[in-house]
Amino acid sequence: MKGVTYFVHVYYPGSWKLITDKCGWLFSQADNIVVSACHDDVITEIETSGFNVIIQKVTNKGKDIGGKLAGLSYYNQFLPQSEFLTFLHDKISPQTLNAEYWFDQLYDIFSKEKFEKALELLKKGKAGLAGSKGFMRNEWSSSKKTFNTTNDSILRELISRYQLVPSTYDYIGGTVFITRHDAFTDFFRVNDPFMVRQDLEEGNVLDLEEGTYTHSWERLLCLIPQSKGFKIAGV
Repeated sequence: MKGVTYFVHVYYPGSWKLITDKCGWLFSQADNIVVSACHDDVITEIETSGFNVIIQKVTNKGKDIGGKLAGLSYYNQFLPQSEFLTFLHDKISPQTLNAEYWFDQLYDIFSKEKFEKALELLKKGKAGLAGSKGFMRNEWSSSKKTFNTTNDSILRELISRYQLVPSTYDYIGGTVFITRHDAFTDFFRVNDPFMVRQDLEEGNVLDLEEGTYTHSWERLLCLIPQSKGFKIAGV
């Protein structure tokens, strides 16, 4: 699909094929495909797959969020702007129950019908970001003024640090979505994504018992467009 830059983080061997089975039809017309990976065997799989991609070898910092931020930093410095940006990763972590099911549900937005619908919503201008409607979340309690997540304190710290004022607190769980370039432009012009990445934790961190900057940024990425007046759309 022309007019789109894709940011893909690939951690596990074999998952690049799963991603291209879902999105290969889109990749063939992409403006850019920026792929981040941590391991040499995964990089070899990507290099020999026949797709025209830019590959960044990154440390496992911030999981897929860290990889996507590294890709976004590269894009801002070296690549021409696309109208739309798409963020995706393998989402087949062994810690995730029913990982194949979640992968299929998240990637449902890349079917021809749903992807075209998402683009149509974004082009109308009210929606700034779109993802699978089954992963739409909102953890904010207006009565308690807190988020119903272990990431509450970190998330509120980040919202205050970056002076974000979202119209609501919707987000797409899983961090697989498509967004308008102009929904992120102003924020990441001031806040270099690679510098943002420095706050993220090392390794395959979880947020089951305590919050992390990594999982807080999963949510914050969706709050940035809402702070510019855009809505989050489930497709």
